This record gives sequence, structure tokens and C-alpha cells, in this order.
Amino acid sequence: FKNMPALQISVTMWVTTDVLQSAGTLMSYVAGPVEESFTLQESEMDARDLMIWVGGHGQRTGVVIADGYWHFIAVTWSSYDGATFLYVDGMLMLDTER
Repeated sequence: FKNMPALQISVTMWVTTDVLQSAGTLMSYVAGPVEESFTLQESEMDARDLMIWVGGHGQRTGVVIADGYWHFIAVTWSSYDGATFLYVDGMLMLDTER
């Protein structure tokens, strides 16, 4: 990740879990201070919905994947306008551009 761009990021992954007792981090990238970080994790609230953290600011999505099934997740973020998109199994679940 030495030359990873700080202006935008896209992440895709296959994930399966059925653990609701504890939150897990699916992906985290930190280039220096917290302002240069990107994290996709389950929230530490009871619902265990996915959270997207960019530069220390978290966005709860309301999307729970801890159901024992495989899910294909894609997340994009752009520093240009702060737009964040979350897709789960091909369905747009979060759009902060609107």
C-alpha cells in the first residue's frame, strides 16, 4: 500500500459471519494521522450494522451482514465531494451523495 491514493478508495470483498456478540473490522487503512484513515467495520452498538469510517468520522449504515450467509460488499469513497457508496450483494445500500 506504499503508493495508495489518499483522494479516493474502492474496496470489494466476500464476507460471511454469524457473530453478533462482538464487532469486527473488515478492512482498515491508515496512512498517518486519523485524518488519513479509512475503515469498514461492524458497529459496536447492539445492531452490529456496518460502519464506514473516513478520517475519524463514522457513518452507520443500518446494514447487518451477521446472518451466516456470504455477502459481496463494495465500498467507494471520494475526497472530492465526500461521496460514499456501499453495495451489498449488488444492491446500493448507502449513498451519501444524495
